[in-house]
Formats: sequence, C-alpha cells, structure tokens
Amino acid sequence: MADLKNTIIADVGSINLPSGTTAQRPSSPPAGATRFNTDLGYTECYFRGFWFDLTTGAGALTGGESLVYLLDASIPESTNGTTGFRWKSIGPVAGRDFDFYGTPQYVSNGLSSYWRFDESNHATCENLCATNYSSVECVFRRYANNPEDILLNKESTWEIKTDSATLQWAWYGTDRSWYWSNSGSIVDNNIYHVMITYSGNEVTSYVNGRRRQIDTAYDNGVHGNQTTAYPKINARGAARDARDNPGSHDIFMTALYDRPLNDFEVYSNYTACAKRFNIPFNAYN
Repeated sequence: MADLKNTIIADVGSINLPSGTTAQRPSSPPAGATRFNTDLGYTECYFRGFWFDLTTGAGALTGGESLVYLLDASIPESTNGTTGFRWKSIGPVAGRDFDFYGTPQYVSNGLSSYWRFDESNHATCENLCATNYSSVECVFRRYANNPEDILLNKESTWEIKTDSATLQWAWYGTDRSWYWSNSGSIVDNNIYHVMITYSGNEVTSYVNGRRRQIDTAYDNGVHGNQTTAYPKINARGAARDARDNPGSHDIFMTALYDRPLNDFEVYSNYTACAKRFNIPFNAYN
C-alpha cells in the first residue's frame, strides 16, 4: 500500500472515503481509521474500540483527560489474549496495569471480547490509585450467583457488587462510614453499563445511562489518603492476592477517573458502549 507524503491534490472535486453500513465496519482497524457510515450518514473515526462521529465526537468515551486507568478486553494494546498474565491499561498514565491471580478465561469476540472471572480468579491493579474524588465505570455481565458477588473493589474506599441479582455499592465517608446502597435489580446474562461517581459530598449511581440514586450523606470523605489497598476486579480484600467474596462476571471494560463525571458525560459514555456492546438503548431524559 502506497503512502502519500507531502502530496498536493490539485482538484476542485472531492476525495471518496471508504464507505459502508455499520455492519460492514472493519473488525480490527488501526487507530485513526476513517470511513463514511451509510447507515448513520456521517464520517466516522476509530479509536480504542469505538467508532465515533468525526464532526461531533458522538460515540466516543468522554472524560479521557481524567482517566486513571482504562482496561478494554477488545483492544490489542490492553490485552494479549489467552497467554496474558496482565490486563494492561490504555489510559494516559503509566503503571496502572492489572495482574491476574488465578486464570480468568479470555473470550475473543471482536469488539465485544471479555475476560470471564469466576470464584477462582481475580485481578489487582499494580498501583494504589489513590484519588480524592472519582468515577468508577464498568461494562459487565453476571452469569451466575456467588455469595456477595464482588464486581469492583478498593478496600476502605469504594465497592460494587451484584449480590442476589441486585446492583449494590458502598463508598467510604467519615459522615456515613461504610454503608451499602441498592441501585436496583439486574438480570443474569444481560450486559450492563454502570457508573458510580463521587464528588466529596455525594455519591451518584447510574445504570445504562440513567441515574438510579443520589446520596448526599457522604461529606468529608477524602480518599487521597487511602493508600492501604489496591483497586481490584471480581474480589475484595486489601492484600493484592486476597480473593474474598468473588463473583461470576464477564468484564468487557472498566475505567477509573479522578473526578466525578457529570450526567451528560455518563450518558455519552453509556451511548458509546450501548452501540458497541448491544446494550438496550435508553433515550436521554
């Protein structure tokens, strides 16, 4: 394939981009690949697993400048498949990879690939990732029931679980201590996008782009000094190799931000994920 370098195209016409339907998108394009989508009627660009509108940015993840880590099972730079012992972060900050304890199963499914965790495995970040304020994001599927079913955890800071087919979360705050809240039921084998945000005085939970809860009883909870535990997937416990209360989860992607994303940013991330992972679509309201 020829490279065009320092080339002037002397014409008053146009250049025809590759075009096709959404179903005809390349399955593993390089970053920056560009095409015209005949279904959607706009020029789209590919980056980190997402095709987005080149003009408006719709379809891409927001909040990227605040990423602490981003793990994506479909991106070659993030996972090296069945031989991998680490799930690599593709966020802008180095040293935020996750080590596997046990052997989760890698399922290759194009842009919907995932790691399957069960009661015999989990993953732990190599860095403490201590942030004062935060947003925790995950696209997941629970496929079986285990006691407590921890999805994501950072001891003495935040935790999300799917116990008894309900989405539950806890955030540590000096005014509220450690208190579990319930954000509603989930259905096994369905894919969900979940985001929990913390602003220093309130916690807000979202499921599939919609706000489920807002709790204002979390004043004075500063987490930047929580340096005794590491972020963890599919288990809890401060020690890196501790595997307390594991679940049965397929994890497609997960991210941590160092600020609370707002309602519109959360919804934008949900819509990007909904298109990619075939999550039921909810109109913004």
